[in-house]
Amino acid sequence: SPPAPMPPRRLLVLIFAALPYAIFSLISPSDSTAAMPRLHRPPIVYTIAGSDPSGGAGIQADMLSIHDFGCHPVTVPTCLTSQSSVGVNGVHTPPADFLAKQLNWLMDDMVPDGVKIGMVGSVEVVETVVEFLEGMRRREKEDGVGEAQGVVLDPVMISTSGHKLIEDETLEVIVRRLMGLCDVVTPNAMECRALLDFWNEMPGGGGGAPCTNDLSAPSDVEDAARKILSMGARAVLIKGGHFASSPDHSQDYLLASSAARVTGSDPRPRLCDAVRGLWLRGPRFDTVHTHGTGCTLSSAIASALA
Repeated sequence: SPPAPMPPRRLLVLIFAALPYAIFSLISPSDSTAAMPRLHRPPIVYTIAGSDPSGGAGIQADMLSIHDFGCHPVTVPTCLTSQSSVGVNGVHTPPADFLAKQLNWLMDDMVPDGVKIGMVGSVEVVETVVEFLEGMRRREKEDGVGEAQGVVLDPVMISTSGHKLIEDETLEVIVRRLMGLCDVVTPNAMECRALLDFWNEMPGGGGGAPCTNDLSAPSDVEDAARKILSMGARAVLIKGGHFASSPDHSQDYLLASSAARVTGSDPRPRLCDAVRGLWLRGPRFDTVHTHGTGCTLSSAIASALA
């Protein structure tokens, strides 16, 4: 027997419920989340980083941080790690073409409002991420929105336990190709020293006098920030958690280039620019539970920029 007709009241409710979506599909350039107005969705933040099976760092920690900022996390793993809460004992990097496939497929559906980049374990992975960011910037220009997405790079090179996570040739591609596409770079003391060692050994590279990697004095940290900016980054936040300058306080140093992304046309002097850096001081927590703190910070910055 034929199905019973739908009651008129229920039919009317369904029509009105579907009406906003029907109107949106008519005026929207596509039916994807990317085209959905910000009024109807949280900001989308990509985390392109390593996976931590312990859940304390990597994309797992990023997801929690991004969600806490009211954003929607989109996770794209660059590598798989064998690690626990106390250390790393192995890294596996899947094929870069599969990473590209994920990024391109997601970009067609969920355009990011912010991007956090973490561990990139091979030259091929870095080049894949660079191509993705360059395509994202081209799309922004074509859409006439300028550089809308903030990109944050957490240059994961050495684990807290001292395990080297990337090779020298990978670091070179990060400096020469990736850093110039980033709004903020957030190295800790060990990563900062690795960047400075690369700077000092780079053939003809940075130019200027060699930079000390001692970082024991505030002037050393400020000089290091200037050198990292000259590698192409628009802003650098050198994290002070590993500096033993004070048992009670931790100090980070923020320095932005004159080309740092600025919104609006506020004529007032900026708090931080290429001439004037900013020291950020806070109480030091006496704890060994620091696993994933850098991941959490960088993804929080990407979420704030979104």
